[in-house]
Amino acid sequence: MEAKARIEIAASIDRVWRVMTRFERYLEWNPFIAGIRPLDKRDPVVGTALELDVRWEGGGKTKTIEIISRLEDPSASEDGTKRAAMEYRFTGLIARLSLVNGSRLQTITQAPGGPTVYETREQFTGLLKLGVPLKKVQRGFELHAQGLKKRAENPSDYYCIRCGAYEVVSTGMDVHNGNVTSPASDTDITVDYGCEACGAYYYDHAHHSDPSLHLKRPLTRPCPACARPLEISYYGGRSKQVYCSECRKTSTL
Repeated sequence: MEAKARIEIAASIDRVWRVMTRFERYLEWNPFIAGIRPLDKRDPVVGTALELDVRWEGGGKTKTIEIISRLEDPSASEDGTKRAAMEYRFTGLIARLSLVNGSRLQTITQAPGGPTVYETREQFTGLLKLGVPLKKVQRGFELHAQGLKKRAENPSDYYCIRCGAYEVVSTGMDVHNGNVTSPASDTDITVDYGCEACGAYYYDHAHHSDPSLHLKRPLTRPCPACARPLEISYYGGRSKQVYCSECRKTSTL
């Protein structure tokens, strides 16, 4: 018994790998695995136990505990082809009793100048393997692959002025005054952003009746506080505030 899926992604293998390994952001794009949480709170490594939140198409969900057995960052072979792999195996009482065994492998491959090819497969063995909802798992793998493709190919409308990648995404919002669901003239909110490529931090501040924030393409200009070229800047609402990553000061232009 086996479930598998394959898809081509028009994005670099490094971009795809970042999406695959940012477990805390799975809920934003993955319709099958809504979340992966390392149980020891550390960065995942081989041997790390993971709690997976699995959601079936059409309703229903379950949680499983898996152990990472393989985690290989993208690396290139002599011909320039880059490969990466992640694998985790099912654990629990029924696995220890060899009633159901399974290990899901996910690989990505990119030849020079080509797309990134994502493949995943899991083979189920054991005395109770026929109890595995194979059709649901198969459909879940297909939805996972489609979600990964969409996320990797369309990461963000905003680009990072530090590294140039279109991978700046919202990471949180603070409401300082007012209510974003019923905005008024005194609505005051701050939205945090982060670049998934280089880790640069951004924020966007707004004080207006329309809290729909749009991060404009930032301009490279001297920081008003330290005169160094701004690596990180953006505009929000009526205020035109910039944050300097060098002196860590906020200024209004």
